Amino acid sequence: MADGAAIEAPFTLASLPKPFDSTVGTTFAAPVFGLRAQKWRKRPEIVASVDGDSITIYNVRNPRLVTSYALPPQTRLLCAPCSIYRKITGRKAAQRVTYAVLGHTTGKKTEVVCFTEDTIADSTDLSADQQVKTSYQLPTSTSTVFAVHALASHSDNETLGLALDIAVTYADGSVECIAGDLQQKRWDADAAQTIVMADSDAVSSSVKVEYATVTDVTSAKKGLLKSREDALALIGGAVSLDNSTELNMPLLALVTVDDQNIRRFNLFSLPSRSKDLITSAHQGLRHLFSYELPTTPSSDKATFSLQSSAGKLHQMLSGIITTYDLSGTVPRVLSVLTPHTQAHQSFVRISAALVLAAESTSCAIYDTKYSSLQAALSLESDPLESAGDKRKRTDGATEGSLNFVTFFTDLGLAVAISGNALVGLQINLSATAYKKSKANTSLLINSLGKGSKKALVAAPNSELSSQEWQSWKETVDSLVDSDVAALERFLAAELELASTPKQHKPSAPSSEEQDGEDNRMWPVRDARFLVQKTERRKAVYLLSKMFAWNDTTRDEQSSISMNFFTANIFRWLATTGYISAMEVERALRETGAIQSTASRVRPGDIMRAVNELDPEMHVMHEWLSWPVYLDLEEVIVALASLVKSLQGPSPAAVAKLITSKSEDASNELETEIQVESEAAEADLEFALSALDNGLSVRSASFRTVFTRLHSFPSRSIVETLRTHLAPREVVFFIQILRIELADGGWTSRYTDVEIANRPEDAGSPSDHSIAIISNLLNCAIDSIGTSGWLVGLSGDPELQTDDMLETLGAETSAALETCIEACSFGVFLNDFERFSNTVQASQKQTTIKKVDPIKTPGFEETPLAVDPVLPLGYKAQGPASKMRMTSTGQVEKSRGLRGKELSMRVGKYSLDRIVV
Repeated sequence: MADGAAIEAPFTLASLPKPFDSTVGTTFAAPVFGLRAQKWRKRPEIVASVDGDSITIYNVRNPRLVTSYALPPQTRLLCAPCSIYRKITGRKAAQRVTYAVLGHTTGKKTEVVCFTEDTIADSTDLSADQQVKTSYQLPTSTSTVFAVHALASHSDNETLGLALDIAVTYADGSVECIAGDLQQKRWDADAAQTIVMADSDAVSSSVKVEYATVTDVTSAKKGLLKSREDALALIGGAVSLDNSTELNMPLLALVTVDDQNIRRFNLFSLPSRSKDLITSAHQGLRHLFSYELPTTPSSDKATFSLQSSAGKLHQMLSGIITTYDLSGTVPRVLSVLTPHTQAHQSFVRISAALVLAAESTSCAIYDTKYSSLQAALSLESDPLESAGDKRKRTDGATEGSLNFVTFFTDLGLAVAISGNALVGLQINLSATAYKKSKANTSLLINSLGKGSKKALVAAPNSELSSQEWQSWKETVDSLVDSDVAALERFLAAELELASTPKQHKPSAPSSEEQDGEDNRMWPVRDARFLVQKTERRKAVYLLSKMFAWNDTTRDEQSSISMNFFTANIFRWLATTGYISAMEVERALRETGAIQSTASRVRPGDIMRAVNELDPEMHVMHEWLSWPVYLDLEEVIVALASLVKSLQGPSPAAVAKLITSKSEDASNELETEIQVESEAAEADLEFALSALDNGLSVRSASFRTVFTRLHSFPSRSIVETLRTHLAPREVVFFIQILRIELADGGWTSRYTDVEIANRPEDAGSPSDHSIAIISNLLNCAIDSIGTSGWLVGLSGDPELQTDDMLETLGAETSAALETCIEACSFGVFLNDFERFSNTVQASQKQTTIKKVDPIKTPGFEETPLAVDPVLPLGYKAQGPASKMRMTSTGQVEKSRGLRGKELSMRVGKYSLDRIVV
């Protein structure tokens, strides 16, 4: 069963203050990370900064304010802050460090500020005496600061300057590293110049940073550096032999755009200040590689999200979300999520395959692997009002807009900024979606039937306009009413299929009608090819024309009927997955054929409609033989139809005639004769009907049904047999399985006369067949149940269930004996074959030089005797050795000595008489 996904209504986590300057003021937010022993962990906290007001940290698990730091009114934030919760070994109190880059409206230099405080877990003390503020003035630059990231050096060191480094990335591509206590500068480098020098095809000399993030080698080796041994070699040459230093080396990923609007992904290694590393050996950045992203150049601003462990990069440009695979030697596009009406405004990655994207009035979860819509939520109302906050908004923010910050996997919570509020969206996914073993997988069953035209469009001109769609429907309607063969040719041209056969009749065509092109099937090369070429609304409309709704139906009749049938169109719809009860019902509802909400197309009704159209079951046999998926109910209905077609007339009508005979004694004999004659006529009519309709088709259909039933769970088979088959039909089904068991030779020994006289072209029974027969026998017996065997069927003398159960037990024992006998024969034949190979090998080695009988009188050459009984160990006796050991070494034996040794050999099972 597919795992469901749902998005709950947004709710307010915290109300943020307004910026001091309401016109140009901004608000930033970022997740808080915990650091211990150089291991980064995302904490359930959000650090939010407001221009000219403050920097606050909120706990989102139990929404509350953790701490806050005041900012001067004349300051404005240039990028999102960076907050670290650092646990030091041997200290009870943890250290919280928060960095922010501040610009001043008064003309002062840009500075990096650091707020440090010691805190105890779950403490509510917000005393300002514990807070320490330090600052570092950045050099005057024409470029603004783009991002600030923390780098771990020696996280257990109590001195902040030795424990952390701060990497400040500018918009022009330059990077500056500062000590964690902001007391000194470590190094600086110009990444933009390195990128331009590394790219020999670069035309412009200026680049601009659009995305910057920091990762480590341990995560990147799983995906981003999986196929880049050259980059790993550069990283290994920049560090010492300390393996831990290499694995924890930080990496800087930059996405830059040049004057030609060409975007590139760049990866750099940052210097690691290891205790065993000479820092002067590797200062600044080391360029590892660059990728040119295969996207259309655009001057619009793009946002990115990198998952280094999976080697995936998500890009949102002009409202289109593109997923790149960077795990290979060249980047490739995995999926493109193109909006249909409104552009995507923000997104956040919630797993390796799922992305949560927001539009102005809605948000949805998309599967980037299969390009499907998993869940959607309308945001027509204000998220704050839906969460119970009735305050009026005066900041001019777009109503319902969401700017996602991050997603907490363990909480299933997506955090976003909406106006002046921190908003949370609870995402309900399956439990397996959060397991590490399932982190990089996505099930296809979760995407079946969830394609959304609103979110996914293959090409800008792929959908038909309203006039073209109306013209297409009129063409199909006219062809359905006039010429179905022309309809097949019309659809074959749309699906890019070469063959254009005519209408396939349900009945078997005669020899005159089989004239090559008329009965050829469409050459379906690949099911994926048909799925890509199939448009859903066209397939649904054809379903509504092929099937019709029946208002008044009995339980054994189908709720739908078929207006026309062509084998090619039917197989096309079956291959693409549209021949199912759910899809047919949906098609009939969309066209208005089904009005009542209580009306349903029951599972198995399609098979009933097919058999009503073709009582000879040729169509059913073809459908069962196609490599397409069929529901269990459809297969069981096919089995029930086959059983009813082979089953004799029910004795209920005969019993009714016998019980309703006339009380007049003079008419008693005439009534009995009439009843017997009617019964004989019914038997004759049944036999003629079976011969006319073809027993070969039914026999082949039975075997196909058996194979398909065996693929379903036994419990489901038992329950479905009870629903769709009467006890008498189940008994008949058991009799058929008994016949198959006997015809396969499973109840006869290999020494029996029937097996000995079996024709050579009959073949041998396969091991798979006995497994199918035994499984279906168990299911059929279990479907009747104990009470059915003891009470329900015992009252019907014609069934003779008591004798049948005894016979079935004997046949089961005989089949088990033959299986054991077959296994014994197999073991014996394997041993015999192995012994024969050793005999042949020994005879090849026994090459005694022929002796001339004239020169050697009295010599007679005797052939080597082979014992007819297999020896112990199944090893043949080898020839006598030609060499013997002496005190001086090995010497060749004389001919007489070898002859004496051969004459002394006796068989393994020989008997010697001891005479006393």
